[in-house]
Amino acid sequence: MSITGFSKLALAASLLVSATASAGTFHVGHSYVNVYGQNSMTRIEAVNSMIKTNHSTSEYHKLLVVNDYYNNNYNYVPDDKLWGRNDYWSTTQEFVGAHGGDCEDFAIAKYQTLVKMGVSANKLRLVYVNALQINQAHMILAYYKTKGSVPLVLDSLRTNILPATERQDLEPVYSFNAKSLWIANYKHTRKDHYEGSSERLSAWVGVNQRTSYKKPLIHLS
Repeated sequence: MSITGFSKLALAASLLVSATASAGTFHVGHSYVNVYGQNSMTRIEAVNSMIKTNHSTSEYHKLLVVNDYYNNNYNYVPDDKLWGRNDYWSTTQEFVGAHGGDCEDFAIAKYQTLVKMGVSANKLRLVYVNALQINQAHMILAYYKTKGSVPLVLDSLRTNILPATERQDLEPVYSFNAKSLWIANYKHTRKDHYEGSSERLSAWVGVNQRTSYKKPLIHLS
C-alpha cells in the first residue's frame, strides 16, 4: 500500500498506539503492522534498541545518536502527501510507521525519543522558526544543558548539531515543551517570554493524546 493510499486508515489505526511502556520504550497496538507493513515493527524495534543501548550514555552522546538516526534513516514527506492534511503533527510511532514526515515530525520524534532515553523534558524545547535560507516556516529541537545556556540545535535540514548562536539562518518564533510555551524575541527584546501552558497548542495536545491513549480516538466504519 502506498503512503498516500493508507492516509486515513493509518491515522485511525495508529491511535491504538500506547507509549506508556516500561523501560522508556515505545509500544504499538496490534493493528500497527497491518497498517504500516511488516517493516514498521522492525523500525520500532530499532528505535527501542537505540533507546536501551544509549540510556546510560552522556546527554550529548544521546543528542548525536538520535539526531543522526532520524536524519539518516527517515524521509521528508509533506503532510498533504502523507496524511492528506495541510498540517498534521505525528507521534513518534506514526512517524516511524510511515517511515517519514515533515519537519515537525522529525523534531517531535527526536524530542520524544530523548525523553525516553532519560533526558529531562525541561532541557528540551520544540522551536518554531523562520528558516531564512529556504524562506519558510520550520521546526527544530533545542537542547539546553543548563537553564539560560545557549541551546544546541537538532535540525532535520542539517547533519551536525550546532549552538543556536551559529544558526543565524533560523529566526525563532515560539517554543514549547511538555508543559510550557514561550514567545521568542518578545517586544524585540531578544528574550523569550513565558506565555503559559503548551496546551494552548491544539496540535501538540493531539500528539500527547495519541501517544498516551490505549484506545482509538476514531472508530472506522
